[in-house]
Amino acid sequence: MAKTRSRKEEIVAGLKDHLGRAKSVVVASYNAMSVAQSQELRKQLEAEQAEYVSVKKTLLDVAVKDTGWTVSARSLAGSISLLLGYGDEVAPAKVLMTFRKKNEVINPLGGIFEGRWITAEEVTAVSTLPTKQQLRGQLVGLLNAPISGVVGALNANIRQLVSVIDAIGNSKK
Repeated sequence: MAKTRSRKEEIVAGLKDHLGRAKSVVVASYNAMSVAQSQELRKQLEAEQAEYVSVKKTLLDVAVKDTGWTVSARSLAGSISLLLGYGDEVAPAKVLMTFRKKNEVINPLGGIFEGRWITAEEVTAVSTLPTKQQLRGQLVGLLNAPISGVVGALNANIRQLVSVIDAIGNSKK
């Protein structure tokens, strides 16, 4: 059944809203994805504050007309969908590539990361980046390492002093 003009305008407005709120977007091509696979992908994305949206190319082109997209959706191969990340920017790419290892029914075509269009190869590279939470943990570890080393060195000197005093005390008995 054909969509009415008003329904298409609603879809375009919804797409503009989604794209405006998203911190990152991955455009993917899916072929013969089952409903179960689609639901599994949606669940994984939801856990990462992300969303999966299937979209018609013509409606996507209308929705992004005023944005900085340098690629027309019509030039992309296959049926396309968007993976929109609202939390961590890396999450949609990570989830897609993890999902793709088990289900080769979806392929990255490109996306928007930090405000610019990236290729499928760059999406794959972004998926290997650590999340912000992991980076924060690594930073805290790096900042804590010198302090831990100083504390360890000071404790070692005190332990050695106590051992020497204890040995002197034992030898005099």
